[in-house]
Amino acid sequence: MPISITKILAVAGLIAVGATTVYIHAHANEEFRLPLYHTAMSALAKQHIEKRYGRLFAALALRPAAQDQLENLLAQRQMAKERAEIDAANSKTVKYINNEIRSAFGLRVAHAISAYDGIAQFYRATDEMQVLLSHTPTPLQPAQTDQMVTLLVQALGPKVYTSYWAVPDSVITQAASILSAPQIEILKQIQQKHEARIEARNIRLSAANPSQ
Repeated sequence: MPISITKILAVAGLIAVGATTVYIHAHANEEFRLPLYHTAMSALAKQHIEKRYGRLFAALALRPAAQDQLENLLAQRQMAKERAEIDAANSKTVKYINNEIRSAFGLRVAHAISAYDGIAQFYRATDEMQVLLSHTPTPLQPAQTDQMVTLLVQALGPKVYTSYWAVPDSVITQAASILSAPQIEILKQIQQKHEARIEARNIRLSAANPSQ
């Protein structure tokens, strides 16, 4: 039986906020103050967040003003995460923004975001399938997307934060009852792409640490 993103989050007890108006309070510590309350947010970063968390925003059903503030916070957090990969000091900024989200939206929304982050990698895979199949006679349907994510959660667990993962063979076998033959071939292509990425990463790590 397919499980929608709303059901996945509801089962985890994570859907709650509804139409609550949210007010974000400025942090007193100037050292960590960020331009979270200004409109100079990068349009590109905002669009990325809107696309990445679109399913979650639909499930949360926040008021427009509240969703806009949450999008800003998530965009700031994403940029801080990217900077933290270069400069570990930015990890403090990520923690600060997570605290801002909890303070402004409550624990239920914070937990919903965390839960969705854990399965976002799976939706990236189904989104790729959707694009590759969009101009074929067998486009991926929304119900198939939810079913595929359910299979991936069952096989890999609800928390996969790394991009270095691959679709398991067991999921491809089970997907035969959900997807058509052409769709299965696309799924196998994505699996091969994932496996190649992991292999390339392992080669880089071995080259960087030859003694290990």
